[in-house]
Amino acid sequence: MYGMSSARSASAITSDPKAGAFVMTTGRQSMKNAPAGRYSPPGSPPFAHSGKKGALLKRFLYFSFDPSSKSVVVGPTALGRSTVPNVQEFGGSITIRPRRGRNKGKTIRQKYAARPYMGPALEANLDKIPEAFRGCINAT
Repeated sequence: MYGMSSARSASAITSDPKAGAFVMTTGRQSMKNAPAGRYSPPGSPPFAHSGKKGALLKRFLYFSFDPSSKSVVVGPTALGRSTVPNVQEFGGSITIRPRRGRNKGKTIRQKYAARPYMGPALEANLDKIPEAFRGCINAT
């Protein structure tokens, strides 16, 4: 039988965030920089558009470890009321109100194809995650 000893539970706390760091880093690296107006093809990770504020989606991708449940959450932080990170990952539609152009001031429902970045990042790191726990589990 395998179990986590009380002496090793501290190493689980320090090892667990490594798995989140692997996934976060891969997610950030999957987003290539591109000028505004260029978009990634559907099914591939979104481009990181750097403007005055930098590449927001890439910059606000974090991981967090919860010691009470010993779990890690990885993904983009909320960007105000924006649902863009979710729509980028899974596809869907967004209601927008353009500030310029022929549709200025009108409310438009825009559909977007999925451009997953976190799911593939997790898949790419599944083989590394057990390494993060090596030494945390002992035979009893």
